[in-house]
Order: sequence, then structure tokens, then C-alpha cells
Amino acid sequence: MASVTFVLKTPKSKSESLILGYLRFSSKRIRFSTGEKVKPEFWDIKRSRARQVRSFPNYPELNHKLESIRSRILAVYQTHTKDTNNVDNNKLKEAVLEALGKGKDQTRHENLVQYISYIIEQLPTTINAKTGNPISPSTIKVYKQFKNILLDFEKIEAYKMTFEDVDMVFYNSFKTFMFEHKNYSINTTGKHIKTLKAVMNRALDDRLHDNRIFQSKKFKADSIEVDTVHVTEEEIESILALNILPKSKLCKIRDLFILGCRTGLRYSDLSELDKKYIIVRQGREFFEKELVKSKYKVVIPIHKDVKLIMKKYQHLPTSFPKPISNPNMNKYVKELCENIESLHERVEIKKTAGGKIVKENIEKYKLISTHTCRRSFATNEYLNRMDSIDIMQVTGHKTEKDFLKYIRITPDAAAMRLSKAWEKRK
Repeated sequence: MASVTFVLKTPKSKSESLILGYLRFSSKRIRFSTGEKVKPEFWDIKRSRARQVRSFPNYPELNHKLESIRSRILAVYQTHTKDTNNVDNNKLKEAVLEALGKGKDQTRHENLVQYISYIIEQLPTTINAKTGNPISPSTIKVYKQFKNILLDFEKIEAYKMTFEDVDMVFYNSFKTFMFEHKNYSINTTGKHIKTLKAVMNRALDDRLHDNRIFQSKKFKADSIEVDTVHVTEEEIESILALNILPKSKLCKIRDLFILGCRTGLRYSDLSELDKKYIIVRQGREFFEKELVKSKYKVVIPIHKDVKLIMKKYQHLPTSFPKPISNPNMNKYVKELCENIESLHERVEIKKTAGGKIVKENIEKYKLISTHTCRRSFATNEYLNRMDSIDIMQVTGHKTEKDFLKYIRITPDAAAMRLSKAWEKRK
């Protein structure tokens, strides 16, 4: 026999609480939101109705609505079990939502994955409120990845997650799942928790729930500083001095790598470099380009090494080498840097996997990637005593705090920088 009961979502709240409903049948239950609210002080727990008191004059109207909801839900149950003993929970829940005026278009209110699917559909035409620019493809990719992770989590839990399910128990279980089943690092896990919080915030703005547990300080997106390397000026000069056949694969790889080290551009921006971005100010040449990721416009002085590379490729329409894919570049740049003796030095790094931090000693060239170029540009200019604010204008960093986290300064390098500064004062 089926029954419908109502409970307060936050019975200890001093303000109004959402009234949830439960359809119970055959040791199963379906939870739904009534959309109605009442202060806990006016709620009769035993009767699952509003208290009939003068201090709450709207109790007749609210109780009438709840009774109407109860009747409609039981009618839906009767219809779905009339000719069968096997009840499809998902179809029954969909019918319950339709009976409450939340048809297929509204099922996203109850099902977290469906709401994420709805967000993904909307993102290509959404404008970022902070930047005024369209949402980037990389952001859309993050949401798609998060949706797939949540689907995998639901398979293990054998339950479709709702907004009300997002509590500290879910938070801890979901993190454990990503650590143990996905073998994700702390930072990757934190990235997906951050996406979850963004989804919950958007749903809260859409008035789809009033669950604020995700805003708790304990419900945090963890992150740790990752050990990365940079190539020094001496190492860049060694790479330039390598005896490589002019038309070989590594010759082009070297040119792309040096371009990154001398412009500070991300590989996505480096791949778009073109002589059309050149401007002249007071007889000096600069690149003026809008960054792909942030849409921030930067002006970059053209280094002598860049001019030499442009001269080499002047027969091409862009005057720059044709880029290869990022994964292939990351692969071949290690092959290039393996030829530099100093890059065989072992460095200790901290890595995370499965939520655990482990230390490893790895040859430096094995840690070099396309992003090493940008980090090397910022670090080397800082070590050469360029003002951090000026470097930030080139790299596009918005705060000095973020910039100083980004560069890689060893204790030896910092001491040498200070020593040179003292010498300059004499």
C-alpha cells in the first residue's frame, strides 16, 4: 500500500523551510519537492501538516495544497501500478514531477545530472558575467568531464543524485570515489568539487533548491601547489646552440620552444602567432594580441631570438613555424631537451595520486612541457630584476599574488638575485 507524507527539509531552521514529500511503497520511496514553505514553529510533525493556530492564518490554504498534492501523487501511483507489479522508479518519479507541474523540461529540478546536461546545452550561448566574453570551450569540457564522473559515481551508488543529496556525506563519498576509483590527484579532485559548487550555486540562483550545505567551509575544493620546473637562461642558450639538422623535426620543435620562452605566451596563443599582430611604437616592434583564454590584450616586445626565427620562416604567410598538437609538442620537447646535459640533473618533486602526496626524483628534461616556456619567461625576467608588474602585463596575470605563485624561484636563485642587487647598490 502506498502512502504520501510530508516533512520539513530544515526542521531546526529559524526561517521558512521547504516542505518535501515522500511517496512510499513496497519498501521504496520517491522524494519530491512540494515547492511550499513554512516556518518550523507552525509545523505539526505528527500530522505532517501546518498547525491550526491563529498566529499562522494561512494554514487552511497550505494544508489544502498539501492534501491536493497527496491526492495527485497517489493517483499517479495507482495509474502506474494498475496492470503491473513491477514499478519503474524513474518513470514513476517522472510522472510524479509531471503531476506537480514539473514535466520533462523540469526534471532537471530533481536530478543533478539532468540539470548539468541542461547547463552544458546553455553554455555555448552563455556570456561570462565577470569577463563579458562567451564561455570558453575548455570550460564546457570541464562540465562534460564532471557530468561523466558523476554518472560513474551514480552507477556505484545505484541512485540518481538530487540537489538535496549534496551534503557532507555525499562530499566525502564523492571525494573518496575520485581518489580510489579514478586515482585522481588532490588538484583534479578539487577542480571537480569546484565545478559541483558552481552547479549548486547556479541552481540556487534558479531557485531550484535551498540546500546551502555546499557553501560550508568544510565543503571545500582542495588544492596544493604543484612542483614544476623552468629552464634557465643558460639552458635556453644551450638549446639554441644545439647542432640540429635545419630540416629535421627537432629543429622546428626547438623554434616553437624558443618562441614560447621569449614571448611568455600559452601554447594556444603561440599556435596563433602571425606577423599581422606586429605593431610599431617609437621605432620598436611589439606583438599586440588578445589572449585566447582570458581575452586580455597583451603587448609583447619582440625578442632578438624571435626575430631570427621569423626571418627563417619568412617564406610562410605567418612568418612562423606551423604548430603541431600540444600532446605531440610535449612529447618531442622532452626529446629535444634530453640533449642538454644540465637537464639530466635530478629534481625532487611532489606528486599526488589517489589523494596521497608522494615524492619522486626525476630528471629535469622529463618534466618539461609547452607550459614550461611561459613559466620560464616569467621566472627568468623576474630573476633579471624586471618589475613583476611589468612582467604581469605581458603574461596576463591579474594579481601579483597569483604571479608570485606562478614563477619558480629556487633558494639559490633567490639568494643570487639578492646578492646582485646588493652589488648594484655599491
